Amino acid sequence: NKEVKGEVTVHKTGATVKFTDDGFKYEKIDLSGVKIGLYANEDIYSANKVFKYKKDTLIGTYTTDSNGIINIKDLYLGKYYLKEIETNTLHILDDTKFEFELKYKDQYTNPIEYKTTIKNYLKKGNLEFTKTDLTTGKVIPNTKVEIYTEDDKLIYSGETDENGKIKNKQAFNNASSM
Repeated sequence: NKEVKGEVTVHKTGATVKFTDDGFKYEKIDLSGVKIGLYANEDIYSANKVFKYKKDTLIGTYTTDSNGIINIKDLYLGKYYLKEIETNTLHILDDTKFEFELKYKDQYTNPIEYKTTIKNYLKKGNLEFTKTDLTTGKVIPNTKVEIYTEDDKLIYSGETDENGKIKNKQAFNNASSM
């Protein structure tokens, strides 16, 4: 008899900023080049009880392809977890342990498949500055401020408050969970 094995497919997604006539929006993208580690979440044994991996052992490091996909084949049945090791410079590293189990179903199901999508979030910043008069240094309230891209597309418009400040944490952080 042939030993039943497992197979894991990971789809790694993120976001990118697209500039529009109204400002900007976030779009979902596939993330290539993300390194993910596969770890044993318990001691792993083959079907005939031969010890293979100790709990928390890094079994392998895998990198997403141009479609954000990793396929890991020929895994022994048992409990595992995935953990991101490295992402690109535009996204935040996700240190979550994504736990799963490859568990025997029946003699007709081979390989045992586990599929998951893991999301990354863009690094974002806050917009904060003070508008002052160049000659007097006094703050200027109620002044319209606009920010444009190098291609002359408007991406932010707002007014200074009574202290001449613009504080808008949402200006570039309004990406919902992509």
